[in-house]
Amino acid sequence: QDCLGQSVTLTPGSNYTFTCYLGTDGTTLGSGALMYILIGTSFGIDYSQDTLLVSFLPNSSNAIPYQKFTTNFTATTTSEILACHGVDGASSILMDNASIVLAVPTTPPLSLGLSPSNTLVFTWPGTTNGVQLQANASLDTINWVTLTNAPETVGSNLQIVLPAPASNQFYRLMVP
Repeated sequence: QDCLGQSVTLTPGSNYTFTCYLGTDGTTLGSGALMYILIGTSFGIDYSQDTLLVSFLPNSSNAIPYQKFTTNFTATTTSEILACHGVDGASSILMDNASIVLAVPTTPPLSLGLSPSNTLVFTWPGTTNGVQLQANASLDTINWVTLTNAPETVGSNLQIVLPAPASNQFYRLMVP
């Protein structure tokens, strides 16, 4: 078994995308060739501490051209180990262009309601962390202001209640 490990610094709770290309340079038919790529706190293969990112089990009588593998995962600690464990037969498993990048966060849908007391009720899914409600008097400017009101959890959603503005106001959610 061949092993390769690299410590990576991540932000716990953030989502990342792991990408790599794997192929072979010859036959792997019946050889038991495989490549496991994991990330976690151990260098071994310990599924209680590590997340399996890629399982590559080539079984071909010919060389296999590079194939792209992409997996998303959530970091659990600040320092994790990207570990590659390979077993090959008569040929080699080839790995190229491996990367871990911060996944592009998506902005959750924002709902607006009017309460009986004439206040604005902004609601979005509570599974999204760190989003900020912003306001601007005009869509033609870049002067968005992040509101300091802390959202409250209501059921499975986050919510901010504001008094109705005296003039036009535009609102959006922003992922910092």
